[in-house]
Amino acid sequence: MATDEKENDDLFENLARASERSAAEQPPPLTRAQELLRLGKALHDMMAIAINRYTKNCGDTTASRREGTAVFFRFAQRSLGIAQGSARYYIRCYQRFGDNPEAMSVFTFSELRILLAKHVTAGHIAAMVRAKSENATMTREAFTGRLKSLLEQTSDGASAFRQLPIGGNSDNRPSANH
Repeated sequence: MATDEKENDDLFENLARASERSAAEQPPPLTRAQELLRLGKALHDMMAIAINRYTKNCGDTTASRREGTAVFFRFAQRSLGIAQGSARYYIRCYQRFGDNPEAMSVFTFSELRILLAKHVTAGHIAAMVRAKSENATMTREAFTGRLKSLLEQTSDGASAFRQLPIGGNSDNRPSANH
């Protein structure tokens, strides 16, 4: 009997070590921005499927691409409960930030929304990643102030800042549910 107990102890010890290794290998929990970017990728991929289906069946024309896109947005609304404006927003965030793991890990989704403005360049985004990394508790006001000063350093920065989606009701803003 002592041999069985020793074998069980060894087994339990091995299982405990395996469990610890497994826990250590688990990725950290996703931030809300990372979750929403994953949703953006999924929506992007679904939209590509719809467009590909239409262009395969009807020819690769602007009209068939538009119809494929329209079908996708109807699907997103009816089946997923995601409004067209929200779906577009998630897709745009994925397209702009999906290959930038630093941005995904340091910015909130509302900060990503601000950085979607047309005149915000990759250089501005990199500078904001550094600023946010140095001050993780940066307020939204400090964030927009820092971005404004960066934009003002460029030739068309003043007009670009006025176009940032900082407040009010913009069409690309997610709905309350999404």
